[in-house]
Amino acid sequence: GLNPPGGIAIPEKESSYIELPPTIDELWLRLSSNLRRKIRKANKSGFVFRIGGEELLKDFYHVYSRKMHQLGSPPYGKGFFRSFFHTSLEERLAFFVAYSGSLPVGGALLLSYKGFYESAWFATKPSFHKYYVSDGLHWAMIQYVIKNGGRIYSMGRSTKNGSVYIYKNHWPVENSPLFLY
Repeated sequence: GLNPPGGIAIPEKESSYIELPPTIDELWLRLSSNLRRKIRKANKSGFVFRIGGEELLKDFYHVYSRKMHQLGSPPYGKGFFRSFFHTSLEERLAFFVAYSGSLPVGGALLLSYKGFYESAWFATKPSFHKYYVSDGLHWAMIQYVIKNGGRIYSMGRSTKNGSVYIYKNHWPVENSPLFLY
């Protein structure tokens, strides 16, 4: 079986994902009116969402490393993220960075494999949460995924019933348990 001798499987973490329809408009209609309002507010707040490669590493890292320090966890080094762009991968990968003027306020690294896309590292500056930069950033990534023929957008793993899990569940996600022993 899946349980090691004397071990008990504990589904503490869950992975949250969206099975995507073929068009952006179809997904837009599946979103709650409250989520659509938040996405519109992010767009009206003047954020610019850039998609790119290694040239966005510095701006992504600016937001990511500060968020990790705020959480009390050491961030991966820039070399870790740079290495993704120096490995021959079959699939797409891209940085997404949200800017308020020239200031990076949100960032994510989106990885993909055969139509499955995952926001593997994601961070935003807390002072911009009231403008829903997180929702704007996820929406920018989801649109990119649909335009590139993606079938699944994963928001990654989180602790079941934790604050990040609750946030992800205001999107039309399905949750799948990840078992720890």
